[in-house]
Amino acid sequence: MKLAQPGRVKVSAKVAFSSETPLEIAYGGATPVAGRRLTGDTVNYHDTTAAQPYAGGKRKVELIVNGMPVAMREVPADDQVHEITFSADIARSSWVAVRQFPQLHTNPVNVIVAEQPIRASRRSAQWCLACIEQLWRVREKNIAPAERDEARRAYEAAKEIYRRIAAEAPEGS
Repeated sequence: MKLAQPGRVKVSAKVAFSSETPLEIAYGGATPVAGRRLTGDTVNYHDTTAAQPYAGGKRKVELIVNGMPVAMREVPADDQVHEITFSADIARSSWVAVRQFPQLHTNPVNVIVAEQPIRASRRSAQWCLACIEQLWRVREKNIAPAERDEARRAYEAAKEIYRRIAAEAPEGS
């Protein structure tokens, strides 16, 4: 989506949630048969011990702008499709998504303001830079010597991109 200047956008979605939801091991709702391994267990997502799922209730659906929730709606978990609408002020080029925390997240939609690039977060760009640096430390020794210089240049080019993005991102983001 393109905006000539900062403005308000409307985001609509159709969402539905099951009236019965399995207990969530990954979020502490149930303990796996083998016992708790760690917080955020990503091996066993649901209780497989035939425990009864919890019923109904409501789910929190959020509008996300540049990784931060800016609006929220509660939606019944009743096996029905519900149409929801959000509005958000977009001050600069941003990515926008809808999520049901902690399990669902749409792909982002880019909202480009005044043809400027998205510079959502300095911290995010710095995190990307740190990841590239860590990848190089771990992988450098496994790259064939004849290819290492070219690989180093590619990694340095990627790092420079994220340094520039971090420098262009707003202070405190």
